Amino acid sequence: MKTHSQTTLTVQFTKEGEDQAIKQHFANVVAEPTEAQILALGDVVASLAPETVTLDTVIETVAYEYNK
Repeated sequence: MKTHSQTTLTVQFTKEGEDQAIKQHFANVVAEPTEAQILALGDVVASLAPETVTLDTVIETVAYEYNK
């Protein structure tokens, strides 16, 4: 039986003049968030970041458990 275990969102930023991405993780997100909700989270977090930081992407990671 397949059951939802966890959904995690990772918001990635780029800082001006740097190659390495800045990542912020959000665990235990509601199951099956909509695309609009995911992008809205990215926008909210980006609004709190300094002006030299730009939002790159939001990554959704979903974990399921399979039980007999």
